[in-house]
Parts: sequence; C-alpha cells; structure tokens
Amino acid sequence: MKFAFSAVTAAVVAFSLVGTTVATSARLIEKCGSDSKVLNSTTVEHNGKEIKFTTATCPDIQKSLHAKRGATSLTKRQVSVCSDGGCEVECADTGEQVFVEDCQTVADYLEGLYPGTFIVQPGTYSWISSYTCAFAFLNEDVVEYNVCYSEFGLNGIIAADDCFADWPATTATTGALCVTPGYEGNDWDIE
Repeated sequence: MKFAFSAVTAAVVAFSLVGTTVATSARLIEKCGSDSKVLNSTTVEHNGKEIKFTTATCPDIQKSLHAKRGATSLTKRQVSVCSDGGCEVECADTGEQVFVEDCQTVADYLEGLYPGTFIVQPGTYSWISSYTCAFAFLNEDVVEYNVCYSEFGLNGIIAADDCFADWPATTATTGALCVTPGYEGNDWDIE
C-alpha cells in the first residue's frame, strides 16, 4: 500500500532540512532549549536515498515536566499513538521550502516498518528525515508515547499535502505543525 495525498486532517508536521543535517524550526529549538543533546541517531538507505532517524532531549520541556511532577513520581505508563488524526494541522513557515517528494520518501520508508513502533520518552523528540523533509514527534507529556511508524508516516504526508504540496503558490507554507490539546495522555506535537 502506498501513501496517497489526502485532505484528511492529520497528525504530523514536516520541516526543512539542509542536506542531511537538521535545520530544525525556531519553534522546536525554542520549545526544547538550545542545549538539546542527541541521544541516538541511525542512518539507513531506502530506495537509494538516505533516511536518518534521530532522538534528542528537550531540556526546557524536561524542566517543566519535573515541575509538574513535583516531589512525587508518576506510575510509568505508555500511551499509544497509532491512529490517524488526534491533532490539528496548522500550516507554518518552519524554514526553507520542503519538497513533497522527499516527504513521500520518508512516508514510504515508515510504511515499510509496519507494524513496528518506537518510543518517545517524556521531554524528548524524535525525527525521521530525508534530504529537505523530516517528520518530528515532540513529547511534552509526563508519560512515554508508543508511536506507530506507519501512522506517523501517513499523517506526515497528509500534513505535507495540506500545507505545501501546491508550492510555489502563495498559499503554500514551508512546513506544518500538528498540535494536541495539551492534557496528560494527549500532550504531543508533530513538526
């Protein structure tokens, strides 16, 4: 099954990259803190193109989460993010113009990982990128999220289609956000 462009509301955001080095949006850097550290990074080849999967810390969010928790610790639990939707797409200027073809490469790769999942710990973000496009998942919650690769990819390509598929039209933006209401168990963003 190939991902197709659709006008359905989605749960992902794409942002610009320069080459294979992430040039994340100012919004993401601002939310995470400038002293963000890469926890792990893996590069693979998919259909002759480089795909990079990276996870990094968000020190400013981690400080905020620590303040929410106070002196008590919460029971460790996971929340599944394995369905389409769940957040609202907002088109935004997040950097240089993203090419939808690069986003399709990311989406196709993620689809091939079905039924796999990945964990995004509280106060961290993970992104999967290929050339000008990346899909990033930001966990602003006190719980960890178990994210399905295939839905992450599907929601990403839908957001890309919604926000910048008609570039260079004046209505196109360079990226998109998908935000949640921000309560425990549903406090994540995709950029």
